[in-house]
Amino acid sequence: MRLYFPLPLLVILLLLASCSRNYAYDPELESALTELDRTLDQEEALAAAKMARIDSIRSKLALEQQPLARYRIYAALAEEFIKWDPDSTLLYAHQKERLARQMNDPVLINDAILTLARRYMISGMYHEALSMVQNLDRKIAQENGQLQECEFITYRIYHGLVAATPDEVINQPYREKETEYMNRCKKVLTKDRLEYYTTRAGDLVEGGSRDYEQAREMMEKLLEEPGLPMETRSYYHYWLARACQAIGDERTAMLHYALGARLDYLTPQREYSSAIRLSKLCYYSGDLDRAYRYITRSYNDSHRAKARLRMNQLSPLLPLIIKDYEKQSKSNLTNTHLFIAALLVILAALAIALLLVFRSRRNLRKAHREITRKTRALEDSNQIKDAYITEFLQMFSEHVDSLDRYRNELKKSTEKKDINALIKQLNSDKFIDAEWDYLFLKFDQTFLGIFPDFVEKLNTLLRKDSYQVGANLYPGRLNNELRTYALIRLGVTDSTRIAKFLHLSISTVYNNRVRLRNAARNREHFEELVMKL
Repeated sequence: MRLYFPLPLLVILLLLASCSRNYAYDPELESALTELDRTLDQEEALAAAKMARIDSIRSKLALEQQPLARYRIYAALAEEFIKWDPDSTLLYAHQKERLARQMNDPVLINDAILTLARRYMISGMYHEALSMVQNLDRKIAQENGQLQECEFITYRIYHGLVAATPDEVINQPYREKETEYMNRCKKVLTKDRLEYYTTRAGDLVEGGSRDYEQAREMMEKLLEEPGLPMETRSYYHYWLARACQAIGDERTAMLHYALGARLDYLTPQREYSSAIRLSKLCYYSGDLDRAYRYITRSYNDSHRAKARLRMNQLSPLLPLIIKDYEKQSKSNLTNTHLFIAALLVILAALAIALLLVFRSRRNLRKAHREITRKTRALEDSNQIKDAYITEFLQMFSEHVDSLDRYRNELKKSTEKKDINALIKQLNSDKFIDAEWDYLFLKFDQTFLGIFPDFVEKLNTLLRKDSYQVGANLYPGRLNNELRTYALIRLGVTDSTRIAKFLHLSISTVYNNRVRLRNAARNREHFEELVMKL
């Protein structure tokens, strides 16, 4: 009889496996990607908040007639729009220039010219941007601290020309100019500017230095600084990701691209790189859903921002991802139809299997009561094992009831021909999560019923001035750290087996064991002492 019941369940699991994703992320990376996805879901709310902030700044124009004050309002508006809306940026940048020339203020004229040059550069209008910086009053710029921004913008203009020019003959002079202005930036930029670090990172990762480890260490150290603006943190995550990717650590690169992309969306802005590069890594990891979502959002934003360099980055990747995503969508639809047909067959087999199980339930419960009675009289290690057998036989019986209820729910959806409801039930983790929660509850209750003072005795093996475990738990419950050592007390010492039972990663089990061992009075024999509690 034991062969009848697992067979349908096994087929279901195989069908689910065939429809499952072919990639796997560790918990930290999956958490970062999930947070990024949630931020993407807030697109409308974040855009509305930005526009409300812009409207608040713009409303001050009606109350202000003094030219310098109006100039500052135009400057704030141009800065808000510069990576968001090119037309609005140019509108307010030209208003800045007009007012600056009316006031005949050379410093403000330079400032307005730099704003226009930045926007032209983002739009890929590189020759127009070069013309603007060449018209700058460099003497005034040097005296008033504007030379740093001028040199940096010029470097980025040539960087864009290099990326946008496929002809190597024409490209070579641009490369030379890019290198020249990068070296100028390294001389004039000061450490209080973001551009100082992004230029250094660009040289270490893309330039002649190619010292990826130094770039990685520099960005990791910068990210430890408290109170960094979101845009600054975004740049640091991006360059840390670039360095990790160059080293070959694509997992860490994905993590920091995800963290950087989330900050870009929270700012929010429409001209960025992290999400574009992340979509490529997701694509090659087999995560087509996320690759498609990130690449299409990046395309829409770059198109609205008229960010030519980003469009150039997107152009080779976008059709590749869209093609494979559409292919996957069609395949998933076919698999869904096959799955539903197979499920109907399995439900019939499951009904037969459950009938056989129900017939034997009375005998099973009788045997269970007998084993329970005998278990109470046992005192050695074999008695403990039998006690667990009793509990898990009970769990088996109750698990059958759960499966019966689940079968009835699926049967109702099938009878109603409600395919969407059926797919929703099959995709839901609620049933499996509930079974895991119940398993842990029964394990905790059974173990503490046999070893009621296990937690207190375990803590006596730890140094009083160190980590104490289980202080804030509900009565009759254990956490995963205590369950790890409960299994060790029962003789299960292999981390792989513990990880499978507790539904944890092996690294988490390992960390749980190391944490308590490091806090023990006797580290060398700690687990041996636990097995004697």
